[in-house]
Amino acid sequence: MPKKIITGPKSSIGARFKVNETASVSSQTMRPKFAFEYLQSSYCISKCEKDDRVALTDALRMLSSLTWAQIASTSKHALGTETLSKRAIHAALPACVTDDTRLLAFRFSGKKAMVGYRTQEVFYVLWFDRDFTLYDH
Repeated sequence: MPKKIITGPKSSIGARFKVNETASVSSQTMRPKFAFEYLQSSYCISKCEKDDRVALTDALRMLSSLTWAQIASTSKHALGTETLSKRAIHAALPACVTDDTRLLAFRFSGKKAMVGYRTQEVFYVLWFDRDFTLYDH
């Protein structure tokens, strides 16, 4: 009976390139993606004025063109972020906010803030603090 030869997976090496399947990309080099699935109804964008909604659209467009590393090096009153303590929030924390969640605030209309948290490249928006009642500014 002939012997069977067992071979491994095919190589990812081509004539011009090699695919590195184990390389990982830091989320700091990625551009942010914004998710609204946990947005709290008491601080929803629908409660904002029309001018604030336009300003939010502009802010999201500008933030989406930067990497997380670029955002981190920007002033908190421009396109940068500010870290908030969970104890500083005057609203009930949703279940998605756990003990290890780090809350961040982005400015979107003057000093008005959108507050949420980041997981990898995704920023989950929880609140739009349009009337400065979510936390002490």
